[in-house]
Amino acid sequence: MNDQEKLVLTKRDEEGCTFTKIGSMLGITPQRARDIYIRQKELRKIEAYGPFAVILPPVCRGRLTIHFGTPDILGRPDKLAAMGGYKMLGLAYFGTWTVTQIAEALHKTGYIDNPKRWLNRKR
Repeated sequence: MNDQEKLVLTKRDEEGCTFTKIGSMLGITPQRARDIYIRQKELRKIEAYGPFAVILPPVCRGRLTIHFGTPDILGRPDKLAAMGGYKMLGLAYFGTWTVTQIAEALHKTGYIDNPKRWLNRKR
């Protein structure tokens, strides 16, 4: 988070400033101040689920949340790792790209050793 983003959050959350006032202080439009605020609030929610959720692309987070009916699945990468890539490919809207991104995030956070093996692909 850069200084501008921190200032937007501070001015809005702690001081109760409007986006118009924040925008004029920073030399940006009120809409830009609002966009920064919303993006940073969303990022804070995602960070609460842990590093797996942060690494995962937004489209993958969305598909997991929709399929499992709750964003809490983002905090359970162990459950996804146990599921396996082959089974995940059978889910609606979970194509190769989505499952590969999930495999990479699981690998980067230490939940699986080998993304290719997890995906059940032969080299």
